[in-house]
Amino acid sequence: MVPTLARALDPGVAGNILRWFGEVSYSHSAEGTWLPAYTKVPLAYGGRVRVGENSSVSVRWSGNKSLWEVNEEGLFLIMEKPEEGVLASLRRGLCYMFHRDRPGTDVFETPVVRAGSAGTEYVVKVEDDGTTTIWVIDGQVNLTNDLGSLTLRSDQAGTVRAVAPPVGTAMIEAATLVQWILYYPGVLHVDELGLTEGEQAALSESLAAYQAGDLHQALAPKQIKLIRWLRDGAIGAVAAVVLGWGFWKADAGKPLAHGSYDYLFCFRPAPSYEELTNDVAIIYMDQASVGSLQIKDPNHWDRSRHAQLIDRLQTCGARVVVLDVQFQFLTPLDPIADSNLVAAARSFGKVVVGGEGQPGGNQHGRALDTAGAF
Repeated sequence: MVPTLARALDPGVAGNILRWFGEVSYSHSAEGTWLPAYTKVPLAYGGRVRVGENSSVSVRWSGNKSLWEVNEEGLFLIMEKPEEGVLASLRRGLCYMFHRDRPGTDVFETPVVRAGSAGTEYVVKVEDDGTTTIWVIDGQVNLTNDLGSLTLRSDQAGTVRAVAPPVGTAMIEAATLVQWILYYPGVLHVDELGLTEGEQAALSESLAAYQAGDLHQALAPKQIKLIRWLRDGAIGAVAAVVLGWGFWKADAGKPLAHGSYDYLFCFRPAPSYEELTNDVAIIYMDQASVGSLQIKDPNHWDRSRHAQLIDRLQTCGARVVVLDVQFQFLTPLDPIADSNLVAAARSFGKVVVGGEGQPGGNQHGRALDTAGAF
């Protein structure tokens, strides 16, 4: 029976190169000149394809949607007369064979065996001495030579050596097998990078993995470090936002905010005697003062008291007076007290008061422009 692989749409074209990497070349005949490969180049019957070290090539055969992925210094010959049953001969290398359509009868050979496949996915490895190992991922492959035959089905493997019949062997995990075929390391010599000693030390783990041929592991440490950095940064940012919003909305944050004014002094060394000064005096509006002055409402002091304090401090020779009080509103029941406070501040000339700008007024009355008054 004529194999499906031989039913090419173009009688002169066996297939074409889908993609290639590294050093890949082809020839139009068994003795023809090697030419550099390029994408979609047509491959003629009787030609050859050669794959260099750390290189690979993907070939799609005409007519049946079969795909070969060849690497590891592979070499295969395309038969001149595919109608005789065999399309190509894999002479050496590692090849992943995949049939993308319904299972057909794909026939190929190596130096020691002929294989007829009714499967869809399998891997073939040919050593320099011709020893051939086939792993069937899905489907069925029939191995035949002059000394015997063997049928391999899904998840089975077989080995054929020179002057020996085909025999079964252990099966490698399919996922590992496909990764082995499709993966090839980058072509780069570490000594050519010109890294400094410090850079080599920082990248020692990656460089060791790269030189061992594991490109994924060579990149993994940096990737993991970046992922962890981004993860930790995101967690920290979210935590800061949540805590900040919680302290802002809840009363629990007020003691911390008020205490922050005093916390700075915890990290300040104790001043020496020479650094102490008596130039600053603090007068408290404490509970004792409320009782002594008979203040009826501790939240609304008679502003005449502040005016009297300013006059007394001026008499005592104070250089400046700072009132840590917000005089935001006029006193509705005692306008004279407001006038006395403003007069005393103007008379002294160096009075600092606190204030908060609020347009309009509220239930307490009209806003007091302390800046303009003083």
